[in-house]
Amino acid sequence: MAAIIMLTACGDAEVLGDTCDDGTYSGDYLVESAADAAGLKGCHHVTGSIHVWSTDLETLAGLEDVRTIGGALSILGNERLRDVDALAGLESIAGCLEINRNHAAAGMLLKRLGA
Repeated sequence: MAAIIMLTACGDAEVLGDTCDDGTYSGDYLVESAADAAGLKGCHHVTGSIHVWSTDLETLAGLEDVRTIGGALSILGNERLRDVDALAGLESIAGCLEINRNHAAAGMLLKRLGA
């Protein structure tokens, strides 16, 4: 079963912040590798958006501590993504949610995010 949620108007990714101070990352965050995802360890709030675009990641490990996203969450074109358990603690997304071309994880993403 392939499920697709396609929301537009999420905007372009621009990494604005560079550290997670006091549990908050200020700006948008682009995840292109496992090391990028691990960069959000200890961050509970991201003031901007989180974009996971066209990676070879099989999991979203590193995003476990994120509770709120002040912008969008977009997970696009991650064909190998199979495990989204790292999003279990996510409580809110203020912006849009965009999930597309993650065929291996489509059902899990929808279920995990309560969509």
